[in-house]
Order: sequence, then structure tokens, then C-alpha cells
Amino acid sequence: MAVTTTYSLAAIQGQIVANGYETHDQFGSEVVGLSNGGYAVVYGSALAGNPFPLVTFYDADFVRISNFTIPYADGSINMVGDPEIIELSNGNVAVIWDSAADGDVLGAIINPNTGAVVHSEFIVDIFAVDGDPEATLLANGNWIVAMSSGSQIYMQIMDNTGTQVGGQISTGVGSQDVDPAITALNDGGWVVTYTDADNGGLNDVIIGKVYNADGTVRKADFVIGASGENTASAVAALNNGGFAVVYDDTGWGPDGISLHIFDAAGTDVSGFIRVDQGLVNVVNSDPDITVLDNGFIVVSWTDPGGAGNILGRLFDQNGTPIMVDGTTNPFVITSTVTADTNASISAIMNGVFVNTWTDTNPDADGDSISSEVNEITSTLTSDGAGDLMQGTALREFFFGNGGNDTMNGASGNDFMDGGLGADTMAGGGGHDEMHGGASGDTMNGGGGLDEMHGGGGDDFMGGQNGIDMMFGDAGADRLFGGNGNDTLYGGADRDRLYGQNNHDTLFGEGDVDVLFGGGGVDTLNGGGSGDRLFGQDGSDKLNGQSGNDFLFGGNGNDTLNGGSGNDRLRGEAGQDKFFFADNYAQDRINDFEDDVDTIVINDNLYGGGLNVAQVLATFGTQVNANVYQLDFGGGDILTVFSSTGVTAGDLLNDMAIV
Repeated sequence: MAVTTTYSLAAIQGQIVANGYETHDQFGSEVVGLSNGGYAVVYGSALAGNPFPLVTFYDADFVRISNFTIPYADGSINMVGDPEIIELSNGNVAVIWDSAADGDVLGAIINPNTGAVVHSEFIVDIFAVDGDPEATLLANGNWIVAMSSGSQIYMQIMDNTGTQVGGQISTGVGSQDVDPAITALNDGGWVVTYTDADNGGLNDVIIGKVYNADGTVRKADFVIGASGENTASAVAALNNGGFAVVYDDTGWGPDGISLHIFDAAGTDVSGFIRVDQGLVNVVNSDPDITVLDNGFIVVSWTDPGGAGNILGRLFDQNGTPIMVDGTTNPFVITSTVTADTNASISAIMNGVFVNTWTDTNPDADGDSISSEVNEITSTLTSDGAGDLMQGTALREFFFGNGGNDTMNGASGNDFMDGGLGADTMAGGGGHDEMHGGASGDTMNGGGGLDEMHGGGGDDFMGGQNGIDMMFGDAGADRLFGGNGNDTLYGGADRDRLYGQNNHDTLFGEGDVDVLFGGGGVDTLNGGGSGDRLFGQDGSDKLNGQSGNDFLFGGNGNDTLNGGSGNDRLRGEAGQDKFFFADNYAQDRINDFEDDVDTIVINDNLYGGGLNVAQVLATFGTQVNANVYQLDFGGGDILTVFSSTGVTAGDLLNDMAIV
């Protein structure tokens, strides 16, 4: 028994112009994936040599919400370096930039769903800076900004209102410490990296420092890279509690990209890993790093010495390269006719990530910012012997082939094909699609909007949470909607359908089916044979359709429509409506309640032109004290039974004609 797993890169949103403001040059973008499934881009824009930051938001369908948001109040701002953006614990985003106009590091908080500024321009810190503030969200819900003063790195903790929490934290006085990067660790601490651009006259090196949640030092300054000139570090926290650092490294000759993996204590557990493997004699630069929900690391960078593309490479949390589309070499994220620079990357959710960069193929007014959304997916293939196939947070494609397989999908939007054998499938979170095959399969959707197809065999389907669609197909199937507004199709053979909670729609389809609405306002449709429909709780609609059906409304104000065939209708509790029309054959209402229930007849039974009293007089017969019958001819007979008695006088006020 064996399962083969392969990985692929798929474009979700192709390259677009990401900046909503198109006048003059745009530069220095940073991107953040949002918990709502969208992303936000901050970038600089040059107006008459006076740079300023702008923000553009995209929703979960990657549609631009608004052209741009101006996060600052001072129209004379002169931004230094590139701006920064992060998502806060309450779902808002914080934008941070440094202004040469007053020497401050400033920030603003914006609602990503509307683009409205929630907290306008506030001070993060006050001193002359070299630029490029970097920020990260801490485990306690606060956030922290790292900044360079030219000689040392300062950090300032902030809350969700843009208020400073405590005083400055310094890495210590250096001679020329610049270009910080920062990430929060799972245990509440954080790690900061930066370039020591002096280093006693030697090559530039990357320095790291690890802090505890209370701001005390966990591990003092340590050198990350020590061969060649090392600059432009980026850092990301790992799911296992450690962190990964990537940076420009001339030690590979020419410029290359290095990666190191550290544990939570700051111990290097990987050594040097060359990211741009296979790109010899090509200058690579501007690395950035993000971590997908399953823990995989994606590093992206530009190759200005090559074709000018944005490239990427995938690693596990140990730093082992992952094969993508058949190779462990770098893959092309985007390829354009001119050089792309200053790439930024951010995970969105599951295996989806977004890149932005400065596109030197300009629009009419200068350079622009481009973005592209891609996804890492995995395919799990069984050898046909009956395997356990365990998914991750990625979007996965499962192929069981032969054997009785077990497929567990986790949180991605998964596709499962059981193939031959009696398979067990669990979608987990995400919007999943399942196909059972020829045998009796078991499917559980979990969360998300799931779609299940039983195929042949007697299948079991459980929707659990989410809005699900189930197709029993052939076989005597059992379908359970669970929570959510579900749609269930029994298919051929004798099926049992249970809507359960919320507002469900059930279709028995072929053969003799049993349908249970459960809670909520449900619609039950019997199909082609003699079905049993039970509305249960809620004000339900029961449609027997063809065949000799039994309809039971249950609690609530139900509508019962037997359709063609000799049907038996019981409204049970509530103010129920019973519908009867031409070619409905012989229906019987078994529990009519005077001045409570309503009988609705279609005038196509007799050609129209009569009121209720005339219909009763023309077609009605008092069979006995408890039974009144309407015989419209042609085999259409409606029999009304009431345990307390029923007469034409009772029906006069309880009948309607449509």
C-alpha cells in the first residue's frame, strides 16, 4: 500500500495592475494577505518628486474594492523608503511609513472591506530614520514595528487603535544597522533581523536577535550569514515554533539567495541553503518569504541579471526543497517582457499566496505595481491497495483508484475521487467535491460548501456544516444535510434523505424514497414513485410529484401538494395548505381542521368561472359526517376527512381558488 504525493503551481489571478492610482511612477510595494480571503497592497507614488503612500484593497474574489486609499492627513508628506502594511487582530490593516517632512514614523489604520480610514495619521516613533519600517502582529493581539535610526534598530509595540504600548526597545547601538525585518513567534516572542553595514570594515552581515513576549532578550545578537556581502533579509515564523530567514548573498558568486532555518531559541538547524539553485551565473536579489497554512515555505525573488522574472521556490519547515511540477529547481511566478523588481509576497490562506512587484514596463505615466495570485496544490494518488490518504491545509486532489481507501481532506478546497472500492471520505474544512464510484461509499463534508456524488452503490453522505449539495446517484443512499441550507438529490433506487437543520431542499427522484425535512423551512420533492415526505419542524413545502405519495407536514404552517397519483396528505400541527389540481388523481386529506387549514384548488379542474360556493355545489358530496368529497371528473377526486366532522359550510370559508 502506497500513496504518491505531488505538488503543482496554479495561477488563480493572472498578472494585473495592482495600483489604483496611475499618475506618475509607483514603487516599493508591500502586500499582505487578509483573513477575509483578499489582499491589500501599499505602495509609494511619486508626485513632483514628493513621494507618498497609497493603499489598494482586493476582496476574496480578487476584485478591487476601491481604487486607492490615502492613509495620511498631511498633503505635504515626503515619504522616505518603502511603506509597510500588516493585518491586525481585529481584521483592520495598519499602514506604516516614514516621513522626511517631520522625521517621524507614522501610521494609519484602515478598514479593508470599505477602504475607510479608521484611525488617521498617528505617530509610531519620533526620530530621523533611514526608511523601510517593518511590522508584525504579536500573539497577544498587539503589533510591533522595527525601524532603523541609521546606527541601531528600534522597535515600538502598538495596539489596534494606533496607541503606543510601552517605550522603545533597541537592539543596541551599532555603527550602521539598517534594513530591519521582523516576525512574531508562536510563543509570543519575536525575532528581528537586520544588516550590519559596517561590521568593522568587513563585508556586510545579517544579524538576528530573539526576544521574549515581555521584551527581554532570549538570544542576543548572532550572525546569520558570514560569507560574501549579506543584505536585504526577510524573516517568517514557522508553524513548528521556529523561524526562517532569507537574504541576498554574494558568497554564492554572483549574487544569490540564502535561506536558514532556526528553532525558537535561535539555533540554526539547517545551515546555508541556496534558494536560487540551478540559476548559475545569474544575479538574484530582493528576496521575500511567506509560510503557507500547511507549513510550507515559499521564497520569491527577482532575477535582474536574468530574464527579469519573479521566481519562487518551495521548502518544507526543515528547509528541504519540495518538488513542484516535477522539479525542485526554482519556478517562474510571473514572466514579463521587461525587468520586474522589488518583489513582495504574502500567504492568503491554505496554499494561496500573492506577489506584488514594481513593473518597469510602465503605463503611460511611469512604472506601475503589478500583482498575481498563485496557489500550491497537491495530488495524492493511491496504488489501488486501499490506503489512508491524509490531506493538509492545501487544496488537494485525491485519487483512490482500487481498494477501500480513507481520504481526509483537512482545511483546503479538496477534490476526492474514490474510484473502485468502498471508500471513506472526510472533506474537513473548505469547499470540497467528492465522487464515490461504484461501491457503497461514506462521505462527510465537514465545514464549507461541499458537493458529493455517490455514484453506484448504497452510499452514506453527511453534510455536517456548510451549504452542501448531495447527489446519491444509483443505489439505496442515505443523505444527511446537517447544518446549513442544503440541497439533496436521492437519485435512482430507494433513498432516505434527511435535511436536518436550516432551510433545505430535498429531491427524492427515482424509486420509493423517504424524505425528512428536519428543522427550518424546507422544500421536499418526492419524485417519480410512491414517496414518504415528512416536513417535521418549520413551515415546509411538500411536493409529492408523481406516484402514490404520503405527505406529513409536521409542526409549522406547511403547504402540501400531492401532485399526480393517489396521495395521502396529513398537515398535522399548524395552519396548513393543501393544493389540488387537474390530473392529480385521487388525493385524500386525512386531518383537515376547520378554520385552521386551507384547501387551494386550481380552476383548471373544471375550466374556471366558478366561486367556492358554486364549486362545492357542483362537485361536492357529503359522504358522511367526517368525510366530504369533491369529484371533478376525469378521475380527479379530492377526499377531505376530519375527525371532528366536515361539511360544505366548513369548507366555504376554508377553500381558495387559483
